[in-house]
Amino acid sequence: MLKALEIILECERRAPQKECSWPELLVLADQVMRFCVYLAFSFGVISIAYAGWLMLMSGGNSSEISKAKGIFSKVIWGLVITICAYLFVQTLLKLIGLDESYSLLLTQ
Repeated sequence: MLKALEIILECERRAPQKECSWPELLVLADQVMRFCVYLAFSFGVISIAYAGWLMLMSGGNSSEISKAKGIFSKVIWGLVITICAYLFVQTLLKLIGLDESYSLLLTQ
C-alpha cells in the first residue's frame, strides 16, 4: 500500500499540466489489489486461530464445535474466492498492459 501512496504522491508532485498516465493507474490498481489480498489473508489467519480456539475450548460441546467448523469452512471458502479474484484481476491487468515485472511474490 505504501507503493500505491508513493504513486499518488508522485503524480501530485508533477506539473499541473501533466497528469498521471495509464501505467501509473495500472500499478496503482495492482498495489491496491495486493493490499486487499494481504488484508484478506491476515483476517483469514486470525479467523482460523479464533475457530481453533473455539474448538479447543468447547469442552465437547457439540454446538461450539459445529460453530468452529462453520467458521473454518467460511474462512477457507473466502480465501479460495480471494485467490480466484486475485488471479482474475492480475490476468485482466496483464491483458490491458501491466508490466510483467509486477507480481504478488516480488516486492518492489
